[in-house]
Amino acid sequence: MAMKPKVSSSQSALPSRAGRLFACVCGACLLTACGSGLDDDDPAVYVRAVNLVDDSPTLEFSLDDTAIANVDYSGASAFGASHAGQKTIALATLTPSELVDDDDDDNDEPLPVNLALQQDFSAGTDYTLIAYGTLAQPQVLTVSGGDDRSSVSDDKGAFRVVHSSPELGSLTVYFTAPQAGITAPQLVGTLNFGEGTAYVDLDLVREADLIDTDGSLYADLTFTVHDTGTGNEIFRSDSIGLTEQTRGMFLLAPNRGPGPAPVRLIELLSGGTSGEFLAPGDNAVVRFFHLSPDSPALDVLNSSFQNPIAQQVAFRGASPDGAVNSDEVSLIAVPSDNYGAFVFLEEFVATPDAHYTAYAIGPLVNVDAVVLSDDARSVPTQTRFRFLHASPALDDEDIDIYVVPPGTVLNFDDEDDIDDSVKTYAGLAYRGSTGYTTLKSGTYEVYFMRADTTSTVLGPVSLQAGAGRVQTIALMDSETGVLELTPISDTR
Repeated sequence: MAMKPKVSSSQSALPSRAGRLFACVCGACLLTACGSGLDDDDPAVYVRAVNLVDDSPTLEFSLDDTAIANVDYSGASAFGASHAGQKTIALATLTPSELVDDDDDDNDEPLPVNLALQQDFSAGTDYTLIAYGTLAQPQVLTVSGGDDRSSVSDDKGAFRVVHSSPELGSLTVYFTAPQAGITAPQLVGTLNFGEGTAYVDLDLVREADLIDTDGSLYADLTFTVHDTGTGNEIFRSDSIGLTEQTRGMFLLAPNRGPGPAPVRLIELLSGGTSGEFLAPGDNAVVRFFHLSPDSPALDVLNSSFQNPIAQQVAFRGASPDGAVNSDEVSLIAVPSDNYGAFVFLEEFVATPDAHYTAYAIGPLVNVDAVVLSDDARSVPTQTRFRFLHASPALDDEDIDIYVVPPGTVLNFDDEDDIDDSVKTYAGLAYRGSTGYTTLKSGTYEVYFMRADTTSTVLGPVSLQAGAGRVQTIALMDSETGVLELTPISDTR
């Protein structure tokens, strides 16, 4: 039977708004103001924050007027001390750069989110604040307990599970931990949204065939989650390492796809690190974008003629997303009207729930594919973009890229070199891509220069960076060899 921690949730009265990382992340910065002003004799509570708001940027969590943590999406902060008593939980979005320093500090202030939740914080209690929902309709789940920061003895580990996926009903959770003698699935608990289990204490032993007898003990945890009503399994994890003297909280959090598992696990440790674990059997998706100016319409196949990802895609055209297994993927491109010919073969390893785009780049005589992992999550308070060098005419040229406010004049020093302080990306090679840049939405100008020179290849070109957009911007050749920019939306 599951033990239920004290929980509460709040939501704004605004209408809902639609609003996703596969990796272990360290997702937050704990602000020292959280514990400032506490005397040794003051009754204290310890609070950490988790950001599961679907369409959020980095969120600032505050208690009353004191900021306690800045937390990235899917991240968590460490615990910080605060005074006990009734407090107002508030959220704000951090402001991205707009490339302009106008000395107006107000422009850099966090922007409040429409949420004001009153919460009583009792001395001697640990609190985990889980923000979820959307920026238009934010909500906070408060999970409290007295053991989240407690130490764990040598040769032991401990964990608990919390249901923090509001769209799902009752879930039943099982686990195995061979190094703790649990080789068959054992019940952790049956949980409704907002409920959590008590801590499961594990007695760890060293495996007999291990050569290293001095290293820390650990348990390879695996979790399976079932829909309680139907009994169907909806999530199964890979093994998750839990070392001795570690106390972890696992959140059953929403998975925004492609899926099909509707949940993912987020691990919280008292020190603030968090890890995200997706169902290893979940699909990825791949789309195809044709940027080869003299190539015919192409079909792209996944390993065989029976598995087309894209069909009849002409120059500048794109295919819908096609599902692929989260494993090694082999993309084969052939002319749509001649499956006997061969254009390219591209292999890559797809990870669960990831979005990819395969770009055909180059002239027909040596066209090749570049596969990029896409950030498919739209955030309405910012814009994100990256650049792709897809111009065969510049195949032997590395490119420096400058993104500046409209009307900016690039500065030159005495040696006629452009001031590196305004250089956004340096030395982008043919078929290479940059990382994403995050800015305030608006209009910018872009210059493309031959690397380490003052020779302009293209620019200034206006870049329309709208709110919520995530774009790959391809520097490419037209059919007649003229350079052009093609913005490609990465959101899904």
